Amino acid sequence: MPLDRDHAFADGPAFGRPKRGRRLKGAAARSAEAWTRFESEAVIDATCLLGPNSWCVNSSGERSRITLDAGAICRGLLRVEKFGAGAIRIRSKAYVGDDCLLSSSVGIDIGEQVLIAHGVQIFDNDSHPLESSARAGDFAAVLTHGARGVIAAAPVRIERRAWIGFHAIILKGVTVGENSVIAAGSVVTQDIPANSVAAGNPARVIKSLLPADV
Repeated sequence: MPLDRDHAFADGPAFGRPKRGRRLKGAAARSAEAWTRFESEAVIDATCLLGPNSWCVNSSGERSRITLDAGAICRGLLRVEKFGAGAIRIRSKAYVGDDCLLSSSVGIDIGEQVLIAHGVQIFDNDSHPLESSARAGDFAAVLTHGARGVIAAAPVRIERRAWIGFHAIILKGVTVGENSVIAAGSVVTQDIPANSVAAGNPARVIKSLLPADV
């Protein structure tokens, strides 16, 4: 069954696991295709909801490397990369919005009731080497499906009830503390403590949240 209301920036509702034998059209059919993909490449709870444009890519071949807990909603792309030993965990009742990209080569942990708005990107890795000659060799390896060298990476953790605003970027090694808010468009390069509002590039704490605020 679909979520009973549309998100402000969503392409239609998010859908639960489809019933076998039912003919579906449009967004429901695309969501059913996403369910097939997630169930083949991830461990996904039956109570989760998937948006029509959600997808996962698990290059490890181990389904447990991508896990969605009870009540999680995913509308974006979850990707475990070929390099490293990545894993993505979306905990219970967390929300990953449209056009989000989570790329893991070591570990991304999204806490309970976290809200990740549309267009957010979370990378626990640098994607390519920083040194130019190494980067040229790495790109050649990508094009030829060859072995890639060492790419810097460090785990990312978004703690429970945090809110990541639209088009924010979370880079490797970052922990966003419980209840904290990352303002839209921010680039987070270092840890943000619990009960804080952070904004900017690079993001800095601009406000502390009182208990009444959280």
